[in-house]
Amino acid sequence: MKNLWRVPVLCLAGSWIGYYLTVYMERFFFLVKTMGENGIPEISVDPVRSSIFSWVLFFLILVVGGIWFLRGITKKEIALSAVIISGIYLILTVVQISVPMYFGNINGNALLSIFQTWPNILTKLLCQITGKVTIFFTFLCCFSPFLFVFFGKAKE
Repeated sequence: MKNLWRVPVLCLAGSWIGYYLTVYMERFFFLVKTMGENGIPEISVDPVRSSIFSWVLFFLILVVGGIWFLRGITKKEIALSAVIISGIYLILTVVQISVPMYFGNINGNALLSIFQTWPNILTKLLCQITGKVTIFFTFLCCFSPFLFVFFGKAKE
């Protein structure tokens, strides 16, 4: 039980790394700058390159983190550890959804925009694949830390 902190730390570190890589690397990978007819620069996002970047980022965090950081831990310990961070993600999601309902003019996304989570990458990808934005994807992706269970040892 001394390893319960590992998945939450990995998810938070993955969220931090993913956020800053997206912010600072987007202009090199998927932002497209063109000059409009009136001489004003137009900036757009290439959806294919953005999706590829997001997939690679998600799986790099999953695989590298799972192999390097969770080596030697049982699947049961990883699952218990994933329950902690999934609960935190669920609470943050409920807060982010309910804040605009109770405080009409406050943007809930602006309040919690600093807490960009690693599962949000998966939510974005599911929305791009299906072409639909649903609350179901947001709640489903809160359980993505359980994907780390596949990197655990079968038994001690």
